[in-house]
Amino acid sequence: SKVVERPRVLYNDMTKRYVMWMHVDEADYELARCGVATSTRAGGPFTYRGSFRPHGHMCRDFTDDDGSAYIAYSSEDNKVMHIAQLTKDYISVGKDFVRTMVGMSREAPAMFKYKGLYLMLTSGCTGWDPNRAEIFFARSPLGQWESLGNPCIGGTIMARQRTFYAQATHVLPMPGRPGEFLFLADRWVPSNLGSSKYIWLPMWVREVPGGADIALTQQRIRRRQRFRSMRPGAAAANHSIPSIDVVVR
Repeated sequence: SKVVERPRVLYNDMTKRYVMWMHVDEADYELARCGVATSTRAGGPFTYRGSFRPHGHMCRDFTDDDGSAYIAYSSEDNKVMHIAQLTKDYISVGKDFVRTMVGMSREAPAMFKYKGLYLMLTSGCTGWDPNRAEIFFARSPLGQWESLGNPCIGGTIMARQRTFYAQATHVLPMPGRPGEFLFLADRWVPSNLGSSKYIWLPMWVREVPGGADIALTQQRIRRRQRFRSMRPGAAAANHSIPSIDVVVR
């Protein structure tokens, strides 16, 4: 009856230990806690240090940014996104946190950084069913987050409104390839969760003149044409932030 979801492992240079954060819950999802475990090796074994609700609030989904580490999680009955900075040893949360996306019922945050700008892909709260993605940006993890709308283009209207039938879980930078990322997502099978699958899609980030355009698509594009043939959606246009174009295919 116990649930452990979406573990994340960070290396703490100060303590020389690997720290695992995870969503810990009961089968009815009423526990809503963050669990922490540590190890001297990336592959474990890990020593479980317990679970808690950050700042007394529910904790479900989270991500972090290297260097100073942060945790982002859907809270307050999934109506508000919380973002908090971890302590220097990464095993607890500090006193500072922000409440953002208030009343928007967003979950499954996938935060990444590009040229000093923080971006966060989020999902709506519809249980195991796929829904419309929404991407946000901020100058700081603890700053003000603003919406850039749904980044999905291409395919059918239904596919775009359901994030190509998947839910974002993480965005990974490609080593040695500036501006290239991997978009990781869960494709849930509600009738048999054990048979759920992951989808990995390549993502590129680049600067473009005039405004911010973000596009996420399944369309297959040859590498040398990956930017020239894209038509970014208008939802993200004309924002006073550095011009970027996020492309997932």
